[in-house]
Amino acid sequence: MRIGKPWWIVGLVAGLIVLAVAVALARAGLEDADRWSSVISLFLGIAGLALSVYSTVKARGDSSGPTNKVHNTVSNASVEGLALLGRDVRRVGPSGRPASADAAPHREQEPSEVRNQVQGGTFHGPLIMGRDIEDVTLPPASPPEPNGPGTTK
Repeated sequence: MRIGKPWWIVGLVAGLIVLAVAVALARAGLEDADRWSSVISLFLGIAGLALSVYSTVKARGDSSGPTNKVHNTVSNASVEGLALLGRDVRRVGPSGRPASADAAPHREQEPSEVRNQVQGGTFHGPLIMGRDIEDVTLPPASPPEPNGPGTTK
């Protein structure tokens, strides 16, 4: 992850403040430095607590783990064969050959958001869209039409 220029400047300023406080405490004497360091520690503890609460709340909203949101979009495509859009696709086999029941493990059904969208384009074959797709036998590939889409003269 690359850190931007503003954070570099903030880090430099924070480092200079820490250095200035350390020099001031070294010159203040042992008893005064002890009192000031207690006060500074209190405020640093409060700031650390606030930062940890903020990062915990942000991490809950920005989960990078598995998600139940699937957004499939096909835009301006020219598809000559099968187009298959889905979330959990299991046991898909070619025509004349049944798909193996052990091809993919079964997943528990859980709530999810699935959006399959086609925006323009040309499809010369089946378009299969869904959330949980199981036991699909694909149709045989058809030869291209003479002088039709996908062929040259």
